[in-house]
Amino acid sequence: MWKLYQLLEGCTDQKVAAKRPTLTSKSPELDIGLSDAWGRLQQNDFVTQQVIYRKGALFWQALDQALQKHDSNLDRLLPFLITPDTKTILNARFQREVSAVIGNQLWKQLKSEYGIQE
Repeated sequence: MWKLYQLLEGCTDQKVAAKRPTLTSKSPELDIGLSDAWGRLQQNDFVTQQVIYRKGALFWQALDQALQKHDSNLDRLLPFLITPDTKTILNARFQREVSAVIGNQLWKQLKSEYGIQE
């Protein structure tokens, strides 16, 4: 997570980075990624809702920060996010657009940290 924070914030001070909200929790449900939580929610496993709400909020915040550093934001990419495909958490076109704006390396790190699969 430290490397991702450095890329997002341009921060090199680990003491400052330690103040950033993290995904630590005593709730074991938060150990699963967003893609897995989305799949379970589609099968009516509502225990994973807290993963979607808590981890999802952190993901969208981190993504928006990365986009803003590249003179963009989530509002500009919203048309690419809307899709009738509910089997995937993020559609391929949205992922391509994000990768084009923030770079493939940072996009891969965000997906890895928050458990988002292709």
